[in-house]
Amino acid sequence: MNMKAKRILITILTLLLVVSTVHIDSFAASSSQQKKAIKAYYKILSKYSKEINSVKKGTYVYKNSNVIDGVWKDVISSSLSSSEYYKPVYSIKDINSDGIPELIIGAKYKSYGTQYDYIGGVYTFANKKAVKLINGDGSHHVVKIHKKGIIEFGDFYGAMHTGYSYEKLAKKGKKLKPVITIDCSYGKYTKIIKSGKSQSSTKEEYEKYYNKYKKTEVKISWNTLNKKALTATKNGYSSYKAYKKSK
Repeated sequence: MNMKAKRILITILTLLLVVSTVHIDSFAASSSQQKKAIKAYYKILSKYSKEINSVKKGTYVYKNSNVIDGVWKDVISSSLSSSEYYKPVYSIKDINSDGIPELIIGAKYKSYGTQYDYIGGVYTFANKKAVKLINGDGSHHVVKIHKKGIIEFGDFYGAMHTGYSYEKLAKKGKKLKPVITIDCSYGKYTKIIKSGKSQSSTKEEYEKYYNKYKKTEVKISWNTLNKKALTATKNGYSSYKAYKKSK
């Protein structure tokens, strides 16, 4: 091997070493951020667990709607007025693929023998703290998670009004940005692109957007919110299973 070939080989090996080192440092930083995020989410989950369990025990003090606080307020309100117990659940998932996991909190419940999931709120981690992105606010509003950081808000008022808003969490984002809203009210179709003005639409266009996003819905893997889950998140792990594996 001549000197020129040797120099080229040394240069290539040096570049590979640099790339490898950067990758390791990036992964370490990402792992550290993930733990910090999950530890911040622990405080929210701890309060949620305390509130919902007080409902189960019959010790929750309810005076008026202002007393119910937090993104789980509708879960508590529904539990107070229902014979069915709402089981608190959560999921820690990176919904926009930026290395920072989001917290999704909700509940599972049965109605007429059918099991349902409910998303009560979504948080992200920014500026060293948990930042609330959405607040589920009633049985007329359904929240779903989609690929690429899209969150759907379904709006239903009887058979005559249905609407869907789709908002996006950008990578490293701190808040949601509107993508599109489609609406059908008493047979009249409208749409809003981003933050623009309401425009006239058609049934065909409404169904086109609805079917497009229906294909991108993400199934949530829920964890039951209990003492084991709180132990895991307090130590920076997304689930008790992950926490046990680290031991």
